[in-house]
Amino acid sequence: MSTTVHVLAAPLLTRPQFVPVPKPPQQQPQRPIERRRPSPTQGRALEVLGHAIEYLVDSRLDETWDTPADAEAVHILMACSRAVFTECEVILSWQQRIQRAALRRLIL
Repeated sequence: MSTTVHVLAAPLLTRPQFVPVPKPPQQQPQRPIERRRPSPTQGRALEVLGHAIEYLVDSRLDETWDTPADAEAVHILMACSRAVFTECEVILSWQQRIQRAALRRLIL
């Protein structure tokens, strides 16, 4: 693994100063977008949880987060929202349905 460095010449220094060149961030592989259809109850729960998260974050914008409990409350609400979302029915596109049907036929 090689590291690229640039040499900066400074008039007052006797030795050159080495500065590492930052590497560009690597892009994460794109996951396919997963669409879900919530029931009316799940939709309302997601809406309420989203408003609660937004309220907590907005109420602390001008202040410091005094205790770890403030951040933990937001993380708990986000985990609850994620749990409700994963319980929602997954909607498959027609391409995904055809692909799964073809794979099932190949496997059987």
